[in-house]
Amino acid sequence: MTYANFSNAHKNYLAAITKIVEPRYFHEAVKDKHWGEAMAKETETLELNKTWTIANLPPGKKPINCKWVSRVKYNSDGSIECYKARLVIRGDEQVEGFDYHETFAPVAKIVSVRCFLAVAIARGWELHQMDVHNSFLHGDLEE
Repeated sequence: MTYANFSNAHKNYLAAITKIVEPRYFHEAVKDKHWGEAMAKETETLELNKTWTIANLPPGKKPINCKWVSRVKYNSDGSIECYKARLVIRGDEQVEGFDYHETFAPVAKIVSVRCFLAVAIARGWELHQMDVHNSFLHGDLEE
């Protein structure tokens, strides 16, 4: 791969976004103050939203593991916007019919996103991007 055909600005951007290594494991993340702060902020938000309650596990049931997912968010000039850490459930360890019965994830297909963007461009609409700070924004979970 060569960077010869990129502009200097684009080369600088690529250099900036590849400089920081995102941790894959908790023991890597806790060594860096930026990731520690991001994890503390996520934990505080989950507690403020009352995302969970401490309860006894029913007999014969096992807890579902979780893991930290870390990402660096960049501005368009390559500068760091923020460090994001999310605590996610390891759903790949669940067994259908035993740990869960059905799933629903409201995720837009990429073809729908592309169609929307094509219409927006054709009509000259102004577009804005936003970043959701916490996935448990509103509503109660039934399970």
